Amino acid sequence: MLEEVKKERDKSELLAHDLAKFQLALDNVSNQVVITDREGIVVYGNPAVEKVTGYTPSEIVGHKAGALWKLPMPTEYYRNMWDVIKNKKQTFKGEIQNRRKNGEVYTAHISISPVLDKNNDILFFVANEHDITREKEIDMEKTEFVSLASHQLKTPVGAMSWDLEMLLNGDYGELTIKQRDVLSGMSVMTKRMNDLINSLLNISRIDMGVFIIEPVPTNFVTVCEEVLTEMEQKIKAKHHHITTVYSKDVENISADPKLLRIIFQNYISNSVKYTHEKGEISVSIEHKDGDVVIRVANNGALIPKNEHQKMFTKLFRASNANDFDPDGYGLGLYIVKKIADNGGGKVWFESEESKGTAFYCSFPLTGMMRKDGTKNLS
Repeated sequence: MLEEVKKERDKSELLAHDLAKFQLALDNVSNQVVITDREGIVVYGNPAVEKVTGYTPSEIVGHKAGALWKLPMPTEYYRNMWDVIKNKKQTFKGEIQNRRKNGEVYTAHISISPVLDKNNDILFFVANEHDITREKEIDMEKTEFVSLASHQLKTPVGAMSWDLEMLLNGDYGELTIKQRDVLSGMSVMTKRMNDLINSLLNISRIDMGVFIIEPVPTNFVTVCEEVLTEMEQKIKAKHHHITTVYSKDVENISADPKLLRIIFQNYISNSVKYTHEKGEISVSIEHKDGDVVIRVANNGALIPKNEHQKMFTKLFRASNANDFDPDGYGLGLYIVKKIADNGGGKVWFESEESKGTAFYCSFPLTGMMRKDGTKNLS
């Protein structure tokens, strides 16, 4: 019996020693770390808690985690969080807004992990919170600067485009062949500059959350065919073979026609750019599992596997993109994703050796969700 008592004492001393090292490590990290019991009652908070929230560790112990600094988020956010950590017993990660002791609102990345015993029962939760308020402010300042600069550039570039068009039309007199060639080149460059400015304006409106989604009954096929007609010259120039497949019941679905056009323009123009001459491009709009699904596929360049996760991120271009189009901006797919995210839709893609590359965008048959704002995307 004495031997058993000694073993238990040794275990306790070892555990206490390990916990002391664990606490020493947590006491010196810059992120806020809070440990709670299974019901969310705080049993430990590191010194960073005070830097982030304004509350000392002693003020939060014994209280519900976050109750002192909680800022109401959508109910669904908390329901999902508790489902992940308590029912699924997995790590939850997300972005959250809370309120400091002085009343200031701050934004943080939060990670909450359950710690389980040998029977897979929850012992406690460990929450790691990183204050990203300043990072978000800097991002917003950048976005506002891009918006301001783009607005200031749009007027003179528009005036240049108009003057060049008049010159090429002979409104200011006859041109020599050399003059016409030079002005034609300038006109192409000005159009590209105007396209970039419009893309930057769209990005700023998306990142500031001020763009509008105004769904109305829309014929998806009509919008798609209009985009294909607009791109007819480029398609013919590369001798692409286009096939289309449309469900009969996609003619009256609620969507914002301007945003739907942007989706088709990006998907189809990318297929044209990144498909070799005499390549195959297929476009389909079909009902599948309660959704309307847009699919644009081609047998052109494959996307490197190690770059798949970056495909819909801002300013990303695949490493082999320059082989086909050196003038891309890496903004189109990001804009498509944001339209889908805000409109209740989804985007994804497949790129495999034997199948080629296919990009998808789906919305519920009920259509795009409405979003209030102050600016339209162009």
